[in-house]
Amino acid sequence: MRFLDALQLFDLSELKPRCVAIVTDENESSTRSMGGIPVLMLSELELLDVDAIIVANRMDVRVLKKRCTEISGKKPRIIGTAHWTFCEPGGAKETASKPDQPRRSNAADDEHEFPMLTQPVSMRDLVSLPFMSIHSIDDFCQAYIDPESMRRDWDTTLWISPREPHPFLGEQLSVGKHRGFAVNRDHMRADQDVEMPKPDGRFRVFLVGASTALSVGAPSNGRIIAAYLKDRLDRLVGAAAPRIEVFTAATPQWTSTHERIVIENRVARLAPDLVIALTGAADVFWAIRGQSALEVATDFFCESVNHFNRYLATQSLPRVKPFPRAGGTEPTTQRMVEILVWNARQSSYALNQVGCPYWLALQPTLMTGNKQWSSGERRHIDLLRGAKDNAKHGDPVEVVRRSFAALCRAIREAGIDNLRFQDLSALFDDKGDETYFLDSFHFGDKGNRVIGHALAQEVYERFRWP
Repeated sequence: MRFLDALQLFDLSELKPRCVAIVTDENESSTRSMGGIPVLMLSELELLDVDAIIVANRMDVRVLKKRCTEISGKKPRIIGTAHWTFCEPGGAKETASKPDQPRRSNAADDEHEFPMLTQPVSMRDLVSLPFMSIHSIDDFCQAYIDPESMRRDWDTTLWISPREPHPFLGEQLSVGKHRGFAVNRDHMRADQDVEMPKPDGRFRVFLVGASTALSVGAPSNGRIIAAYLKDRLDRLVGAAAPRIEVFTAATPQWTSTHERIVIENRVARLAPDLVIALTGAADVFWAIRGQSALEVATDFFCESVNHFNRYLATQSLPRVKPFPRAGGTEPTTQRMVEILVWNARQSSYALNQVGCPYWLALQPTLMTGNKQWSSGERRHIDLLRGAKDNAKHGDPVEVVRRSFAALCRAIREAGIDNLRFQDLSALFDDKGDETYFLDSFHFGDKGNRVIGHALAQEVYERFRWP
C-alpha cells in the first residue's frame, strides 16, 4: 500500500495541527517528513511529545510502545498498526518487500501466524513460513501443469495479493495489478471491469468464496478456476451462444457469511446471470477453531470499529462502543451447518429478486473423498494429525469428513428455492496419487483446471443454450 493511501484511509491530513509523527525502523529511511508529518527514527522519539503515531516499514508495534513508555511513562495512541511502505508523494511504483514480521491473523488465538494484511505474499514467502517447512518447492511445483515454469516463477507468483479493510467484509482485495494477480474496480479477481449496464448478448457469472475460489497461488488470472470455467463453457456452448464472462468475488478467510454479504450488496446489483459459491471449507475451518461463520464476520467488523476509534481519539471525539467480540461455548458442527444453510437461503433469496439462479458447490478438500495421496499430500496430512491444536479436536481428517457430510445432507434437505447444489468434495477420487493439492484446501493450476471444468460441465448440462 502506498504511504499516501494510508494517509487517505485515516484522513490524517486533518490531524496535522495536532502533534502527529511517523515512526520507522532504525536506519530504515532518510526521509525527514512525509505529507508534512515528521518522520522519526525510534531513537529520536524523545525529541517529540508524541500524541498520535503512524507505524511504518514493518516495525514491531510492541517495541514502539515500550520505548514510548520508557520516555514518557505512557503509551501512545497508535493510528494504523498495519505496516505501511514508504513511497514518495506522487510516486508511481509500490514496493513489495518480503514480509519479515509475521503477525497473528484474525483467527482464534491458536491459529498460525501469517504476514501482514496489506502486503502481498509470494509462493516463496509461503514456503518459508514455519508451518509449511515440511514442504519443498518441488512438492508444490508438482501441483502445476508446467512444474519447470513454476520453479522459474516461484518468487514472482503471489499466494495472496494485497488486501484492504472493509467495514462488513473485514477485508477485500486491493484494486490494481499485483504481478499476475489483477483485481478490478469491484475488488474482484478479473482482468476486466464489470461493465454496467450489461451489454446485450452476455452471460455473466460470478464465482464467490474464499481462498480456494480465489485460486491463491495461481501464476496469472488465466490459470484460475474462473478462467478454466469460462474456457470450457465457451467450448461447450459454441460460437452461437452469448459471450460468457466470469468474475471472481472472493477473498481469503471469507465464510458463507461474507459470501452472503457480497452477494446481497455487490454482486446482485451487477446484472448476474449465475452466481456460483465454491464454499464449505472456511466455515468448517473456523468452526474447528472455535468460531462460527457469523462470529468471524463480527470479529472482522470489530477490527474496523477499532480503526475508526483510533481516528476519533485523535480528534478528541467520543469513541464508538464496539459490538462485543465472539465468545462463549465452542460452536458445534450442527451450529456451523445451520449458519451455512441460513446464509445460502438468504443469498438465494437476494438473487431470486434479480432473476438469477444461485449455485452452491461444496468444494473439494484433501481430507474429503478417497483420493490416493501423493507423498507431499501425505506429509501434509501427517503434519495436521501431529499438530497439538488439531489433535485436541480429534483426527482432523475425520473431523472435516464428518463436517462436510453433515453440510451435504443439510443442503440437500433444506429445499431452498432458487438453489442448485453440486457436491465436489470427492472430485479428485479418480486422480490416483498425482499431486493436485498445495495444502488442505488449495490447488495448483492443475487442480484449478479440474474444478473449473467440473463446474462448467454441470452448468452446461443444466442451462438451455442456443
